[in-house]
Order: sequence, then structure tokens, then C-alpha cells
Amino acid sequence: MFPFLMINIHDFDVWLFDLDGTILEGSEHFYNQCLIKALKKFDLEIDMKAYPKGMNLEQYLRVFHGGLVSENVQKEIIEEYRKEQKKNTFQAKLFEDAVRFLKKYPHKQKDIVTNCSPATMEIIKKNINLFEYFSVIFDRKPHLLPKPNPDLYLHAAEYLAVSPANCLVFEDSETGIIAAKNANMTVIGIDRENTLSPHIAHQTIDSFDKLL
Repeated sequence: MFPFLMINIHDFDVWLFDLDGTILEGSEHFYNQCLIKALKKFDLEIDMKAYPKGMNLEQYLRVFHGGLVSENVQKEIIEEYRKEQKKNTFQAKLFEDAVRFLKKYPHKQKDIVTNCSPATMEIIKKNINLFEYFSVIFDRKPHLLPKPNPDLYLHAAEYLAVSPANCLVFEDSETGIIAAKNANMTVIGIDRENTLSPHIAHQTIDSFDKLL
């Protein structure tokens, strides 16, 4: 099912990790529940199976509800979503295979590149000590287009003063993989549930344990 790993992870100076679904387990369920509650207040429903993995909320509302609700209402939905995030208990943890992998290479430059908003990142950081493993967290910025655009990854490379070609990316969604590839970075797809399209990443594995 998964091709033999050809990429030498040690050929790269920097490792960049997506967050939700790549190293963080359960966070997407938390987001989904908050979104369902927020949309309900506007008499809107959502089919979570149709929500593209890796797409942020602003993109989703624009693409799937843009013809139904105005930009002002979309902003109100986002505000309700933020309120739900604060009201509900955040229940997520790092994937065990990710922890084993991160612990094996404590001195490697490892950073996070995520579509999460700064507000969401504050909730996550209050509950999980990401800085135990990662040096820098690059979250969404107003002046940068979110994934699948390459902006976030290019911003990370520029900030770290490293060539994109020297960055190895770990992503679990096609949205993130496309963003990293468009930034001219090498991508390992983390496909725990066998949902990624064949060969979309440069290499695909079903667990970080394959790298130990």
C-alpha cells in the first residue's frame, strides 16, 4: 500500500510539520463540534465529510456558503465559532507515533506550519506544550494566503533563513501537501487512514514509526 521510503530525512536542515491530523490527534473533532454549534445559531448545517481536510474556516465559508450568506454574516459565524472554542473543553493530544519520532531527534530543527489562526493556536498551546519539541510555530497571518497557497511555507523558510529545497515537510492533507510542493519543498505524506491520493506527496507513510 505504501511505497518504500526513498527520502533520507537527514538530508534536510529543517523539518516542518503540519499540526492537525499530522502530529495532533483529536483537534479536528474539537473544531468540527465547535463549528456545528456555531452554524446552528445561523440555521446552517454542515456535512463534515464534505469539509476539505486542511481547509481553514474562512475558506470554507467563502467557498461553501458564500452564495448564501454575506461577508458580514460570515464574520459573525467566525466570531461565534471563536466563542464556542473558548466554551468547550479542548480534548486533543499528540499522536504517540509522532512523539516517538520527535523524541528520537531532540537536536533537529523542527517547526510547525499550520493554517490555524493565532486565536486557535493560543487554545492549543494552553493545553499542549508544543515547545517541548518545536522551536517556532508559524500560524496563519493576515498578509499571507493560507494553504494550499505556498505563502506560509515560504514565509517559514525566509524567517529561518533556509532554502525551501533544504526543508522536509510532513503533511496529512492534500491541501497542505500542495502548499509545500508549490513552495519547492520535499513532502512526506502522513496517511494514517489511507485517504491521500496516490503519489501526491513525494513519499507516503502510514506512521512516523516507519522513520524510526
